[in-house]
Amino acid sequence: MIKLVSFYLFTVLYYNFYRYIFRINNARTSPTYSDTPLWLSSGKYLIIFATFGLMAFILAMYKYKYKVKHYSGDRVVHHDRKNDAIYIVLSMLFCLYALSVTVLSRDAYAFEAVCFFPVMIFMILGRYDREKFFNKIYQILKVSAWVFLFYDIIQYLLFYFFNRLPALAYAGTVSVRFGSLQDDPNGYAFLMSALYFIGMSYRGYKKTLFYVLYAANLLLTISFTGMASVMFSIIIVMILSIPVSFKKLMAAWFSLVFGVVGVMVLSQLPILQNILSTKQGSIDQHANLFSALMNIGIQDVMGMNPPGWIAESAYVNILLNFGILVTLVMYGMVITIIYRFSQHLKSHKRNFKTIQKDPTYILGLCAMTFCIAVFIGGINLPLEVVFPVNALFPFFLALLCLISKHRYASTAATFN
Repeated sequence: MIKLVSFYLFTVLYYNFYRYIFRINNARTSPTYSDTPLWLSSGKYLIIFATFGLMAFILAMYKYKYKVKHYSGDRVVHHDRKNDAIYIVLSMLFCLYALSVTVLSRDAYAFEAVCFFPVMIFMILGRYDREKFFNKIYQILKVSAWVFLFYDIIQYLLFYFFNRLPALAYAGTVSVRFGSLQDDPNGYAFLMSALYFIGMSYRGYKKTLFYVLYAANLLLTISFTGMASVMFSIIIVMILSIPVSFKKLMAAWFSLVFGVVGVMVLSQLPILQNILSTKQGSIDQHANLFSALMNIGIQDVMGMNPPGWIAESAYVNILLNFGILVTLVMYGMVITIIYRFSQHLKSHKRNFKTIQKDPTYILGLCAMTFCIAVFIGGINLPLEVVFPVNALFPFFLALLCLISKHRYASTAATFN
């Protein structure tokens, strides 16, 4: 099961590698690109659903019980599955409901929104060494972080010296956005939220290099919603995980004040004014996203007339396609999982300096940051149908469920 889940993560992270190399994405939004062929855009579903089939086969080989034993090193850990059972049931219901909506409405929106939730079920039900599993996932994210960061810089250099345009870029404008290996600035910005705390495992020049590249990558996306969501999610997770003293609180306050003043000053720069002017159409579209809610009735709110994708907002789309009851249950589950993990973090606050080098602890911070960023960004972007964000969301939710029961190492691990 560990290999299959790792393969799922690897596929989700790297499936879009072809976009930048072969200039295949969306000809309408990227003039120098061609449209993605149907076989290539649907290929990820075939690969991932085949992986789900193998996961189901492996689970079928074992008799599932609510209380099972998991081996973590030399320790035998007993996990009570009663708390996780509700997440499993809800995930199954979401998938079945989406399938019925897709068939009745003949629109693939509902399917795309929740089709990756089975990974959450398999990860929670799987019987494997949790410690080994967390280390494996952490290593994939750690290596991928450097791949994405350098890949984005290479794209920028190719543009600067050879005018090689990435996706969502128009020749002769200053609004050239970079999305690294994903070649999708919005999607990459949210993916970066899962990579921020990877830098905690480094020291000295490696740590400095990591965060310099990280800041440059985030800025190069020119995704205002993505940047704001990532920064807010990082701040929230740091507040929850790091003990806040009076000095740190005052430092944060003055940093915020100087940050606001700095943004006001930078906003007057001609280059930023040009960027804002080129994005004015997009800004107006997002500003009017809730206009879709102006002329709806009770049947629409109950999800009885699913319109498919209709607005630049995950909340609006999910509400009108799934109905208010399913929407409340869905987001209620997400909030509950995040809250449970935040309580888990609070129980380890005093030992932060010791366990911040623990791969599982850092992995938990990465997962929580990503989930909160998507939760915030969904207000202004249809992230529920943006691959790989929609595939990573249930994956990281499952990680939060698993890590919430994990006991971190008492001593720090050694990292390079």
